[in-house]
Amino acid sequence: SMRKWATDNKFNYDDACRETDNIVCRYLNTPLSEYSTKFAKIDQSPASLHAGSDKPNTYAITDYDWCFLFGLNKQVSISNHMIHTQIDNVHHYYGIDDVEVIEKYTGVKLTNCFDYEDLSTVHLYDGDDYIGSFSEITPAQRFGPDKDMRAVGKLTAINEKVKAHRAKKRSEIKDIEVTVQEDDYSEVLVMQGGMMPKHNHEAAESAYLLNEWQCDDEEIKVDIRKQY
Repeated sequence: SMRKWATDNKFNYDDACRETDNIVCRYLNTPLSEYSTKFAKIDQSPASLHAGSDKPNTYAITDYDWCFLFGLNKQVSISNHMIHTQIDNVHHYYGIDDVEVIEKYTGVKLTNCFDYEDLSTVHLYDGDDYIGSFSEITPAQRFGPDKDMRAVGKLTAINEKVKAHRAKKRSEIKDIEVTVQEDDYSEVLVMQGGMMPKHNHEAAESAYLLNEWQCDDEEIKVDIRKQY
């Protein structure tokens, strides 16, 4: 049988694949004139002819688009500022260093696209929308000759980045908050619902309506649709 022949002749699948690749590469880089009488006057190889062609109907695409179209993909979600996935029963970890992505997509199911030949980077998509590309983090090795703690440093840097981003947002929110006085009935403040504390917004709305009722010469018109 074929299995017995392969065993007797010490057949190795990986060696066969490498030899096949070498044969194809030699063919692609050998001038046509060396083996074809039909193209005896063409001293270029198939690879050089292809590289020199105009290729009018081709379009350059990015690595992440290539992975989305032709690579492998699986569903993942962001947790603790990283994604964890298994590929061929091997665990892989990728750090998410974009604070906007962490804030928006933590816990959300995303499509993880990758090139099986290069697992150092993965590309995340939300449906058809590209989110970003992220690099692999090798798990920390605390002991032994292969001790490697770089993963701890990378995750610490991401955590600090997230903390700084959150502190900045809190500061911006405080700058937006407006302290409303009892006699402050600005219509602008009434329209800032969601950008100030609830009690301040209610106070501004009450002051505005009270002022409207005190104006006897004007007709009161309150459009609830404009309050939100």
